[in-house]
Amino acid sequence: MIRATRATCLSHLFTMTFLVLTIQSCLIGRDRDDRGEVVGVSGRLGWKMETPFDMVFIPGGSCVIGAVDQDMASLVNPPNQVAVSSLYVDKCQVTNNKYRQFINALLEEAASMQEARNTSDEQEERDPSSVVEGSSIEKETSTSSVLSEEVIMKELYPDMSVWQKDFAHHMADRMVECYYEHISFDDFPVVGITWEAARHFAAWRTKHLNTYREEHGLWEMPKFRLPTAAEWTYAARGGNPFAKYPWGGPYVRDARGKLLANFKSSRGNYRECGYDHTSPVDHFAPNDYGLHIGGNVSE
Repeated sequence: MIRATRATCLSHLFTMTFLVLTIQSCLIGRDRDDRGEVVGVSGRLGWKMETPFDMVFIPGGSCVIGAVDQDMASLVNPPNQVAVSSLYVDKCQVTNNKYRQFINALLEEAASMQEARNTSDEQEERDPSSVVEGSSIEKETSTSSVLSEEVIMKELYPDMSVWQKDFAHHMADRMVECYYEHISFDDFPVVGITWEAARHFAAWRTKHLNTYREEHGLWEMPKFRLPTAAEWTYAARGGNPFAKYPWGGPYVRDARGKLLANFKSSRGNYRECGYDHTSPVDHFAPNDYGLHIGGNVSE
């Protein structure tokens, strides 16, 4: 069972990374005689990296992470330069509708598992000898990785109470009731997600993609996962190692005075950026890597 506390902030910023693998094609035929030499395993006909849906490629490089000189924390967390390998990152934050696909898939699995258990119980009641200790049915139900509906709803389902906790100066009742469920918010970022839930989403996303690829005779893709602090910092800066904000400049407003991202600029005046809550994930301009990550939700 998952053990995780609810996030006290509006949301975990939810971006998956996809490691880039450079694999040399092996063109050795299946029946070729290796003449006693080490030539590699035959039959592996090469693999080409494909850009995952809604992701962008981030070339490798280096960035400086840690507190800057003017921060008191720089004494205990001095800046360090770290190398970052090439990777793929979601160009937008995960939407309510994408996360709903994940939740619905888990609930369907849970329902199927419960139905199988009920059928097994009915068979055992009719004929106790039909299910013996140590049988495959017993092992499958006792060691199943399928989560129960109770665990899914308690640990993985978005916690909409964050609207009331984090927006004390905002009438958030409507958001609590509608934000995740209503179709009008499908393209808005999912909020109220714990770190553990984000990891489960990444694992399910990997399984969902590779199940399809296996069924169609395609090579398995690398795993989706959450980015490291260095990877996230590097990607967010958009190739500008000294950028203070994702859009590159040192200011939060453009020449006309409009905010360049969605964030709470002042208490009770949340609509200054154009929205009194979150905005669609691709509403504000992307950084130089093509990532729409300026504000909107917080970790």
